[in-house]
Amino acid sequence: MSNPFSAPRLAATAAVLSLAIGSLLPAQAQTEAGVPTEVVLHFFGGSAADGVNPVAGVVQAADGNFYGTTLSGGAPGNGGTVFRLTADGVLTTLHAFDARSGSSDGSTPRGALVIGADGRLYGTTEEGGAFGLGTVFAVSTGGNYQLVHSFNGVTGAAPRAGLTRVGGLLFGVASSGGIGNAGTAFRVDGGGFVNRIHAFDAAQGATPQAALSLGSDGNLYGTTQGGGLGDGSVFRLSTAGALNVLHRFAPNAQTGYAGPGSNGVVERAGVVFGSTPGDAGAVAAPGTAGSVFRIESTGGLSTLYRFAGVDGAQPGSLVRSSDGRLYGSTRSGGSDGVGVIFRIAEAGEDFRLLHQFTAGSRSADGARPNPLIEDADGRLVGTAFASTLPPRFGRADVRNGAGAVFALYPRAPRISIELIPAIAAAGQPVTIRWTADAGAEGCTASGDWRGARAASGEATVSSARVGERPFRLECANPAGSVTETATLSIAPAPAVTLTASPAFTNNRTPSTTLSWTAVGAATCTASGEWNGPRPISSSVVVTPGIRGRNSYTLSCTGIGGTTSDSVNVFRFGEP
Repeated sequence: MSNPFSAPRLAATAAVLSLAIGSLLPAQAQTEAGVPTEVVLHFFGGSAADGVNPVAGVVQAADGNFYGTTLSGGAPGNGGTVFRLTADGVLTTLHAFDARSGSSDGSTPRGALVIGADGRLYGTTEEGGAFGLGTVFAVSTGGNYQLVHSFNGVTGAAPRAGLTRVGGLLFGVASSGGIGNAGTAFRVDGGGFVNRIHAFDAAQGATPQAALSLGSDGNLYGTTQGGGLGDGSVFRLSTAGALNVLHRFAPNAQTGYAGPGSNGVVERAGVVFGSTPGDAGAVAAPGTAGSVFRIESTGGLSTLYRFAGVDGAQPGSLVRSSDGRLYGSTRSGGSDGVGVIFRIAEAGEDFRLLHQFTAGSRSADGARPNPLIEDADGRLVGTAFASTLPPRFGRADVRNGAGAVFALYPRAPRISIELIPAIAAAGQPVTIRWTADAGAEGCTASGDWRGARAASGEATVSSARVGERPFRLECANPAGSVTETATLSIAPAPAVTLTASPAFTNNRTPSTTLSWTAVGAATCTASGEWNGPRPISSSVVVTPGIRGRNSYTLSCTGIGGTTSDSVNVFRFGEP
């Protein structure tokens, strides 16, 4: 289904929210100025085959579509679904898991999908399979489904996280199974074989529930919900299975649960970033609503931001955007208590609320958002576990509460505009190329070109006027607009001056000095009574070779064209 929400309606909602919460935010938290940036792409629950209540984010494939899972729903087995969603909101259920008794299919997918080396989508289910302990599955973008592995306890059990691709291999964690039933890390090779590469224990951390992330050093980074000092750990894992604990969390008497829970981490240049969901039972108390942290390469942990509830509570996993910032969502808190989307810099400054999800009958929106991704257009795309929709035609909307997929524009587009060449002659054809990211919905040209333009393209332009000529492009998305200018320099034709001194020669004074200058020229060539290449500016002594008039011409060429100047020297007497 296409997006039904107009910019004016969203802008009005944002204005109400801004007034309602502006005075309540902590001093270091600020709401993002400008028009609202979130649009709902799809509400779940609209048909019997539709899934409901996603708990994982989506992945974008090379075809531009988004793929994801829902925790339940999907006729007839009601064990969850795998879906495809186009950019304009058209959803197709690719597979419905069968949770009915006697089925060997997996059920209850909790993790996000990953694109394998063969182009198929791979994921896990927490339940089902041959032993009832969960599965690894594959499905093509066209919907061809394959059960790859049934967990048996030795390889792991009850995987609650998605898989991570490293080359042609896939890696994941299971929340239980293995030695001591503390969970495992496993590898899926190209043939679909699953091998356990590590068994967790209480000292390292137990019950891993978050997907692994690939670090800049080629290692995998992850978290455990329990073990360590009691509240879980952050670890680094080699692809061979060697594990190093980076930090162990201990319970905090003031804030309750202090660990990462089911949240993953991201790594950059040896520094690890993550979040803690806080104590879900005490989010109204100061300091109990979760935090964002970083772990230095030396192992020290520092808290970058601590949520207070009104600015969000129970943050989920973070994503590092192409702009270098960290983006995330919270499962609760905010103005209506159903979650927010935020950003924060890696050093902890510049915290911003980008969107606050709404509840009740004021507007149609998602609620309790899951982790985000950055798509090819620079948008943040995510799912929401629930949804809030007002009645339609006097009746309750059947999609209310079933979840949603949304997109958010965290910033106005960035424009790249280039002129080839950047300096040209009057009337010379010039190529202009431009691109605008972040889902630019429309661009307008002004200056020495005019009219509507696509978000990216190439055109041929020219200008007849000498000087600096501006080519401006303004592009916009729901987060705002930006204008960039490329300047074309139209070069004038070269200015050439040629003189002769003296202008008359005879037998007693047979020679003359030719002097010249050329401005805006790259090359000069002599013709007439002299010939050949000449410097841009110089002088030379010549002897006229014929009685009477001797003509000397200098032609100089530059970007602006070619200009010539001539001088006549008269010779009296026989040479």
